Amino acid sequence: MGGSGGQRGIVLVTIVLILSLLLGAVTGVVLSTRTDLRTAGNLKRRAKAFYIAQAGLEHAWQELMDGDGWNDFKAVFANQETSVLFRKEPFSAGSYTVTAEPLPGTTPNRIRLIASGCLPAAEPCPAGHSLSVIEGQFIATPIFSHALLAREQVALSRGALTDSFDSRLGPYTPSGAGSHGDVASDGEIQLAGARTEVRGNARAGSRILQRGSRVTGDIVTGAPAVGIPSLYSPCGASFSKGSGISGGQYDRSSGVLMGIGSAPVTFAEGSYCLKEIDLRNGGRLFVKGGVTLHLLGQGRFGGGINNLTQVPGNLKVFSAFSSKGYGITLSGGAGVSLAIYAAHTGVRFQGQKDFFGAVVAARIDNEEGTRIHFDQALEANDSVFVKRVAWRELF
Repeated sequence: MGGSGGQRGIVLVTIVLILSLLLGAVTGVVLSTRTDLRTAGNLKRRAKAFYIAQAGLEHAWQELMDGDGWNDFKAVFANQETSVLFRKEPFSAGSYTVTAEPLPGTTPNRIRLIASGCLPAAEPCPAGHSLSVIEGQFIATPIFSHALLAREQVALSRGALTDSFDSRLGPYTPSGAGSHGDVASDGEIQLAGARTEVRGNARAGSRILQRGSRVTGDIVTGAPAVGIPSLYSPCGASFSKGSGISGGQYDRSSGVLMGIGSAPVTFAEGSYCLKEIDLRNGGRLFVKGGVTLHLLGQGRFGGGINNLTQVPGNLKVFSAFSSKGYGITLSGGAGVSLAIYAAHTGVRFQGQKDFFGAVVAARIDNEEGTRIHFDQALEANDSVFVKRVAWRELF
């Protein structure tokens, strides 16, 4: 009997030990699961704080590039002090704060942005909140650095010409023309006709087709892409109200400006956001001071453009229109002074004799012999695009 009772005691002890081990294992699994869930939750909040900080950096990047004179690249660098671009800006249940610091002595000029994302929203970000801090460094380069610059193709024929002048020194004269009429394309360049001439360099990402034409500078094929960025559009949620626009027919709700016959359309000095300009019936556009036009749709300038200042930098057209065709067409008139940036659509010259300024576009068609005179003053103009040259996560 004693032996049987001893065996039962051993079995009981064994069962208790096994149950204890099982209970310990289950407890360990539960604790591990809770820890994993907390870790996963922390990682998720941390990732979200990172994306909030990244959103702040992107927003500040746009602010540097908008050229409005307030917290843009030029203004921030001229300040030579660290400034706060955004403080506790709400974003996705959190907030971001971004500071900008000019880096003196850098060539080209460089600005450091520090963006911090906090979840939940707070500034400064306290303990217990998720925090991410990232840094980006940025430089500004001129938007208009060539007479003609295209993403896909530049086509010149029938005696088309590119050369240069500097409006800061005076108006263009044929005898004083320079040889900085550079033409570049991330795709190809087509030059045709014995009288077609590029007085400058021709640089293409793929090929340059020459049929009887002349290039006075370097000819480079297979070149690295110049890169034509999409610019930030300050148009916002509504079009211009119409003050400052006289002549023609303007609908402020649709943002469409239509010419009325050959009657002039005049813009007072300022910046305008329009859907479309249609002057195909011969209406002429007049400006007397600095005017910037932001177009979300097509620009058809049928009667010509009169920039009475004769300084191309005083009339700039920025097109956000995207198409495989030609979003901007210039026709009529003896000459026009302006700068055009149309990264996602084409620009076509039709019947213009002389064009003073510069063009950046998806493709450029000058097959009717327009003479293009690049204004080198545009390189020193406030119109720049801002490139990010460095990035790292600080925390």
